[in-house]
Amino acid sequence: MDGLQPYNRLDNGSGLLFRYSSPTDVMYHMGSVRFPIDILFIDKDSKIKKMYKNVQPGSVAIFGCSGVSNVLEIPGGISN
Repeated sequence: MDGLQPYNRLDNGSGLLFRYSSPTDVMYHMGSVRFPIDILFIDKDSKIKKMYKNVQPGSVAIFGCSGVSNVLEIPGGISN
């Protein structure tokens, strides 16, 4: 539930992977994440379905995608 909220930063080369046992419709939010992140929504074939780049702290937007098997959160701008 907390995701990256307890962390002060992410080092390059690290991230947080959320795995789902079957394709799922998901929605994520920044909550109190204190640093920019990229959010990648990945399907069962390990292909990126949707990507949100450099999402900033304090964003109140909701980031979602349908039919995902994994969600990867990495430091903002790394997905470029």
